Amino acid sequence: MSVIWKNKYASLSEPQPLFTVLIAAAGSGRRMGGVYKPLAALCGKPMLVYALEAFEKSGFVKQMVVSAPVEHHEEIKALAKAYGIAKLRHIVSGGETRAESVICAFRAAFPDKSAVTPFLAVHDAARPLITEKQINDVFFACVRFGAAVAATKVRDAVKYTGNDCVITEEIDRSGLWQIQTPQAFDTDIFHTALATVPKEQAALAVDDGALVMQAGFQVMCVETGFANFKVTYPEDLAMAEAILAARAQKTE
Repeated sequence: MSVIWKNKYASLSEPQPLFTVLIAAAGSGRRMGGVYKPLAALCGKPMLVYALEAFEKSGFVKQMVVSAPVEHHEEIKALAKAYGIAKLRHIVSGGETRAESVICAFRAAFPDKSAVTPFLAVHDAARPLITEKQINDVFFACVRFGAAVAATKVRDAVKYTGNDCVITEEIDRSGLWQIQTPQAFDTDIFHTALATVPKEQAALAVDDGALVMQAGFQVMCVETGFANFKVTYPEDLAMAEAILAARAQKTE
């Protein structure tokens, strides 16, 4: 049985601006044929803008920091202005890995104690289909339990094979989740994980939630559905556009 996170915000019923959101947009785009994914067009709008708009709408978000290659800083700044993204505070250069890019954004967001928000979240710019409701669901869970990640339950049968691709084992999928972003944490928990997990061990963490777990903290999964998938390959753009078109029809 899960234990409710003990802090003064645990019983919060309405969003409050308690979160800093770090958006990782420093990837090389190698699997997209060298295209810089965050600025790839989806239905005529840069992919990154969809995520920025969703977090802008959330009453939980106080500020955002984007980690991106320096050659795209001015373009991202111009897009934020054009689309009315008022909560974007900093655009910083990323590191050689995603983890290093997140740390760069973390440091830029909190230059001193006065700038620290009680909670923070990390989101991949390559997940443009996140919605305001999904963000709030994850953030409410984080406020309650201290750490929560967007995820979706595995739907298909899962098998294990050897190097010869011959199935050797059936795997029970009932407790399996595909982990997504945003991943949200009590800021003290995340800072503790950064400070205490050895660098070599941290390098093995598949995501920020895994890093927090390595530090001994509990992380909750929040169902956000398949549509919050990561745009990785060129064909993913067409799928994302189809989902956006379907959403637009529902609102007409």
